[in-house]
Amino acid sequence: MLISTSFGALMSAFGVVLVSVMVLAKRRDIVAFRFLFFSIACCGWGFFYAIWTIGNFSQQTTLSLTRASHYFAVFIPLTWLHFIFAFINKKEPFRGFYLANYLFSGVLFLSNTTPFLVKSVGPVMSFRFFTEPGPLYYLFTLYYFVVVGYGYFYLIKALNIAEGSTREKLKYLYIGTLLGFTAGSGTLVPIYKLYFPLQLLLLMPLYPIFTGIALIRYGLFDVQEIADAFQREKMAVLGTMAASLNHEIKNPLFIVRGKAECYLDAVDRGKYSSYEELNEAGKSAMNPILNHVTRALDIIQKFTDFARPFNAKGSKETVI
Repeated sequence: MLISTSFGALMSAFGVVLVSVMVLAKRRDIVAFRFLFFSIACCGWGFFYAIWTIGNFSQQTTLSLTRASHYFAVFIPLTWLHFIFAFINKKEPFRGFYLANYLFSGVLFLSNTTPFLVKSVGPVMSFRFFTEPGPLYYLFTLYYFVVVGYGYFYLIKALNIAEGSTREKLKYLYIGTLLGFTAGSGTLVPIYKLYFPLQLLLLMPLYPIFTGIALIRYGLFDVQEIADAFQREKMAVLGTMAASLNHEIKNPLFIVRGKAECYLDAVDRGKYSSYEELNEAGKSAMNPILNHVTRALDIIQKFTDFARPFNAKGSKETVI
């Protein structure tokens, strides 16, 4: 059973990295990069956990491998929270929140070379050697469950108000990560001499599958891609409108120019012998000119009204 459970952790470790690479290939945004960092932390922990639980190593070698797994494990809670906040578009609770937490994780990382985090390894349950916690390990365990739970609190809130494809991707992310964390968190239980069905570790390979569905299938069209699609559609509409405007405005302007040229040409040739004839011809030319200029201005005004943005109250903004 130890071999099969270790194999589950190993498969999950490589699976999550494969998913993160696929996600990064599909969407090069902050969500993808934060998921990559979270995946590296999970993969590093899972890989070394599988090695030291499946191998028949000496106590000192097992201790080194255990500490190697914890170099990555101490960053799992925070990289998870960082990823979730990016995924649901939530800002950090207060300025310096991430910095303070990364500093704390850094302290745990540095203390891993001492007995303060992992004191030693010894026989636990069916394990020949398993982690024996140091004083900081209790603080790390508390930190792990608080931060992971904090991330799930906001993930569930986002899931409850989401609709459509957004709800689908949040649902798959919730199911996948819940399976992963439930199984993975179970590896902390034997440290405190408590029973945990290690068979649940066999569920861990399901985690990257569900997460991949959330991030790849339902995450392709993120906010930026939607904005780009709208931009392309807008440019296509504007191109069609510009062609129509070009036709609609050119017609009256050509008529205006034709009327004006005919009138001026007649004046230059001395067609009108008296002031009364000149005045009458001028009025005759100006009336259609005025009508067509008015028509062109009306077309421009309608276009301006159509393109005018709405303000926050839902009414048209005044364009000066």
